Amino acid sequence: MTDEATLEVAVDCLLEHLPIEMEGGYSPEDLFEILLRAASRGDNLEHTVKQLEGVPSGNGVITSTN
Repeated sequence: MTDEATLEVAVDCLLEHLPIEMEGGYSPEDLFEILLRAASRGDNLEHTVKQLEGVPSGNGVITSTN
């Protein structure tokens, strides 16, 4: 199983079991993907979001959740 396939399965599981409401233009899938990428690399949110395109800033991640 590739890293991307593992990420996809983990995000799908989180979406199914942890429903979350988001504000703004980002989805719960975006949030979970960012959090899982950061956790799997032992990295922080700010550095992780800088490595990805089309995602909110580190502060934007936190303020997008209700």
